[in-house]
Amino acid sequence: GDDDVATLRNAVHAELDALATRLDALLLLGGADDARGAYVAVNAGSGGVDAMDWAAMLLRMYERWATATAAAARHRPPAAG
Repeated sequence: GDDDVATLRNAVHAELDALATRLDALLLLGGADDARGAYVAVNAGSGGVDAMDWAAMLLRMYERWATATAAAARHRPPAAG
């Protein structure tokens, strides 16, 4: 009935969303140089504790992205601040 159609529609919608997200990443990272390595530096600068917290959150975000995309990631320990 209607519930079955709604359930199927929701499942298809979720699958299409997942496929669109993966396609976006493939299109974004599909250039000739995208297989090369990169250095990313995250610095809090002179913004104080809030900037240090933001830099730590940003670093975690990049680390999680690298893990989710099977990218190799290494980082140096943060400087004391």
